[in-house]
Amino acid sequence: MPSPILITSAASGRCAEQNYQYLDKHGIEAYIKPTDFDRKQKRNYQPDPFAADQLEYNAAKDQYSCPSGNTMKYAGQQIRKRNGVVKTYSLYKAGGCRNCPLREACHGQKGNRLVAVNHKGNPLKQQATNRLKTEKGIYYRKKRPADVEPVFGNIKHNKNFKRFLLKGIDKTEIECGWIWIAHNLKKMAA
Repeated sequence: MPSPILITSAASGRCAEQNYQYLDKHGIEAYIKPTDFDRKQKRNYQPDPFAADQLEYNAAKDQYSCPSGNTMKYAGQQIRKRNGVVKTYSLYKAGGCRNCPLREACHGQKGNRLVAVNHKGNPLKQQATNRLKTEKGIYYRKKRPADVEPVFGNIKHNKNFKRFLLKGIDKTEIECGWIWIAHNLKKMAA
């Protein structure tokens, strides 16, 4: 008998590559909005043809094609660390940008254009985006604000919790715990 597929939905700020990888590794369907999801769903949204995610990729040759038709070849890797999260990006560099008629619209970098692409995180992000557009995804997107957001509103407005009183991660975690315990006890008593 196959193991059940669990489903999770979270706020769009939680779409870090590590979260997608963890959920994928454990067979959990992720309905987590990428940070740009809502903006891309608007009727008047026009994708930027010069954005890195709009460039044509040739996986066999491991190169991109820029809007003017020039190839952007692999130029190495870059490791970025932000908020304790390490991500690896592949760098692709264009050739012949100096005389390109699209240069002004394409990029403002000195020399030839360089783009950084996250080959691990982007497919998982695209998978989640595709899931969110399904009937089930729309259901979870509509359900989440009604399930989760009132809790934060209640804690902030009704309990008047606007700022942490303690400093440091350990102490704020304890303070959060007390707030959540009080919230849950009040719910149980009602």
